Amino acid sequence: MSDYFLNKIYDSLLSNKPVPKKPEPIVEKKESFKSLSKVYEVLLREVEHVAIYGSKEDVDPNNIPQKPDLDTLGVVSKTVVDKIKKEIKKETKVKTEEGEEITVTQILDKVFKIKKWDQGNKDYEHILNPIVQAFTQKEILLNEIIKYPKLINETNNPFHTKLLQSPQTVVKLREIIPVWFNNFFEDKQGEEVIRALWRVVFTAGVNVGPGELALSFLCDARKGDKGDLYFDVGNIDVELKGRNGRFGGEGYAHNYTANELKRILNQEGDELFNRTSNRLKRDIIKTIDGVITDRKTKRGTENEVRYYNEIKQNVISAESFDEIVNNLQNFIESGTLSKIFIERINVIINSIKRYTKHIKKEVKGSFGPAITTFFTDYKNLTDQQLIDGIIAARNYEASNLIQPLKEVVLEILLKEKSELFSETEINQNLKCLLAAIHCILYQQDEKKTNILFFNKETYNLILFNFPGGTVQEKIKNMYMFLKNSNVTINLGVDDKFKSIGVEFNI
Repeated sequence: MSDYFLNKIYDSLLSNKPVPKKPEPIVEKKESFKSLSKVYEVLLREVEHVAIYGSKEDVDPNNIPQKPDLDTLGVVSKTVVDKIKKEIKKETKVKTEEGEEITVTQILDKVFKIKKWDQGNKDYEHILNPIVQAFTQKEILLNEIIKYPKLINETNNPFHTKLLQSPQTVVKLREIIPVWFNNFFEDKQGEEVIRALWRVVFTAGVNVGPGELALSFLCDARKGDKGDLYFDVGNIDVELKGRNGRFGGEGYAHNYTANELKRILNQEGDELFNRTSNRLKRDIIKTIDGVITDRKTKRGTENEVRYYNEIKQNVISAESFDEIVNNLQNFIESGTLSKIFIERINVIINSIKRYTKHIKKEVKGSFGPAITTFFTDYKNLTDQQLIDGIIAARNYEASNLIQPLKEVVLEILLKEKSELFSETEINQNLKCLLAAIHCILYQQDEKKTNILFFNKETYNLILFNFPGGTVQEKIKNMYMFLKNSNVTINLGVDDKFKSIGVEFNI
């Protein structure tokens, strides 16, 4: 018996009242929690009631004031009200044509699974949530979005008519959003939702790039079994390439190109390394000359100009880049230089380190510097050496394709030699030819039919459709496509990417 009940007995005896009965044991009722949307719904009604009537009391139903804007009354911010409404809408059930009651979250979950994004995705719930957030950032029309699972597989939409059927044409994202998708939202504008879907990030281990999820939510494409997007109707696959998109490879360019170029030169020792070093040394001297010219126009800089001339002579006479760096550091440690001058010398030191980090006696991985050295000396090379050099810069070994490659490169060389080469840099046309070879060899290996390039800053897209025909024809088509497009081509090839990068500035 509890102390509390004993006290009650004692009190009853003192007051000459009946002894209380032992109470029944208290059984706690299991609490039944309302969904967050129901709580929000009650809260929203309460806020609106107070905003309209000034109190919680009921009023004459025949004299109800006009419903005001909650935000203007200052009762609660519009941001809070909108958030509450969105939470309610996410959990509001609507009835399908089949009589099924379903929420927006369940609709999007169904579409997500139709697109097969749940397959092999252990972290699926973490992807579904931002998808729902992307859609509910706008005012959804429930009677329209309920049709989503049926509409998503329609093939007669702008993705086909404006993009797949119009290769090599720049298309804006908003141009491929179907009317039915825009109709899901009160303002009839769905682009903001697609951009939000574009930003959804998959977790590690799920090989999905940006754009694939977003675009699949606009059309009948699904997650590809091997590639990015796949259309069952027509057996079409679409590979997406964003900023600095790479074409993959076996690492041939990274592992073999520089040594192959040395072999083509047919010279003993480290001729390619030495020529590359001399070219980089000239670039450093040119940088120093630029600084000297600039400092001569300033007053009181005689000592700086003198020091820079000493540095220049030091660079010219040095036998190695390490010697140049050591001598420059000795300048700094002399203690006679100003802080600003020390910073400028450090800029030169860092430039040298950046220039030379891939230039070693062992030239594996030095693709960019090696081909620059090789092709800027084009006047001293035969046409056959130039052809062999271009082919040596490929991303796949592809030994069975060497002869077709030689044929198409010879054809292009005979027509455009003056436009392909320069004595100072790798010309844009040569970059386009190298990139075309990388792309087509990748396509030969992966059997792709389309590559869709996109610019995430502008959300513009352009499709390249691989035509049939020979390897020679495919390379010529890709080469012309790149030449006629506004592209930046990155010749950096490392062990991770193994290929040349292409970025469309559209």
